[in-house]
Amino acid sequence: MDNAARPAMALIDAVRERAASDDPLVLLATAVTVAAETHDATDALVEHFVAAARVAGLSWTAIGDRLGVSKQAARQRYADRLGQADIPVDAEGVAISPRLAACLQAAQDAADTDDSVPGTHHLLLGLLHTGYAAAVLDQLGVTRDGIRATAARLFAQISTTDGTRVLGDGEAESAVAQARRFTAGRGQSRVDTQQLLLVIATDPGSAARRVLNDLGVHPDRIKKELADMIPPPIRGRGKRVRGRVCAFCGCTNPDRPMVAGPSVWICSACVHLSLEILSTGDRALRSTRPA
Repeated sequence: MDNAARPAMALIDAVRERAASDDPLVLLATAVTVAAETHDATDALVEHFVAAARVAGLSWTAIGDRLGVSKQAARQRYADRLGQADIPVDAEGVAISPRLAACLQAAQDAADTDDSVPGTHHLLLGLLHTGYAAAVLDQLGVTRDGIRATAARLFAQISTTDGTRVLGDGEAESAVAQARRFTAGRGQSRVDTQQLLLVIATDPGSAARRVLNDLGVHPDRIKKELADMIPPPIRGRGKRVRGRVCAFCGCTNPDRPMVAGPSVWICSACVHLSLEILSTGDRALRSTRPA
């Protein structure tokens, strides 16, 4: 038996041992399971050593050459995607809303089209996809064509020492993390498009801010449009309270169960109180009805 056939024979033996049956359908089903597990393990193995190569300072060009793909394909397959990075320590429990997730995917696609690390101007493009931020940008006359034309004029694409290309600031992931921290500081449990728009529009050093300035959109206009959608910081004893905060009583007790709602937390005590109020009101209403 040649060396190439030995791994396959080992897998066949593993399938027969796990199936413990000569039934062809049982063997086939077991083979599918083993093949899926082997595929997952193979992917994890390659991802591990790709990450190790990046830590060692190798470029996506070198990694792609060794994998037999382009550097763009290697980066798209193995680099972190927008919104998939670890949640900041001071924003634990703050999830990304489905609408924002769709916008982040659109921003990532725009960056991939530019063959660039995602920047905050890519986030602007993504935020035009859906959500409250899209409505605000539409109202202020911000368009995809306007963002692309302005970015192409303002920013020159650069290549870093590791072969990564950057158009703009390349700070999209950092901006998403900042939006999560911002949301946590207001006692909300889910970050949406409006928080991210406010963060990138009011950052004086961001590429998004430069694009908006060039388009004649002042950040104060965006802040005014978003004012009703973003609550003020929650304060307790003069200090901002981060993390899970009940939107009704302001409780921050980590031992009290909390229910996550759309951008809010509600503690168990307030849930029970609400049920009691509704129950009392329902009994009172039935007692006033004629027989």
